[in-house]
Amino acid sequence: MPNRPSGIFASHTAGILVMRPENRSKEETRTLKRLKTVHRVMEKCCTLFEQFAGMLRDKSTSAKSRPAHA
Repeated sequence: MPNRPSGIFASHTAGILVMRPENRSKEETRTLKRLKTVHRVMEKCCTLFEQFAGMLRDKSTSAKSRPAHA
């Protein structure tokens, strides 16, 4: 079996990004901070992804609190 490549897999990164920030472990938070320092474009992508995930969470939360239309 070949050695695992160093770094982080895209699927792992996406999993961290969709989590609520308060639910991330210290290691996950450190990983994102390191990832965002790699390149300016990477920082922007992570930030946009987090904002989008937040909007989806907010939308689903507000939809659950609204009564269904009859």
